[in-house]
Amino acid sequence: MVKNEIWKRSFEDARLIVYLVFAANLFFAVFLSPFPTVCDFSDDPLCLACGMTRAVELLLQLDFAGAYVSNHFIIILVIVTICILVDIVHITYQRRKNK
Repeated sequence: MVKNEIWKRSFEDARLIVYLVFAANLFFAVFLSPFPTVCDFSDDPLCLACGMTRAVELLLQLDFAGAYVSNHFIIILVIVTICILVDIVHITYQRRKNK
């Protein structure tokens, strides 16, 4: 393997690990969290994350309108998730093609 290929493969591996940690954290926060989600900033109208847990729950139930009403920033989360999935598919495709 050429040095550039080693660096590229390492960078791809690092991205896949970050994606896995992100997904595991989301799964834990939504489904397995032993504590209730209580926002300490409920009086702060500038809190960008208020309603995000509920929005993710509604999104996983395919209630897109409810998720958007719960937190408008769910659109950004959906776009980032789509980009991550496209990157994973691209990495997988490239690795299978190079076998």
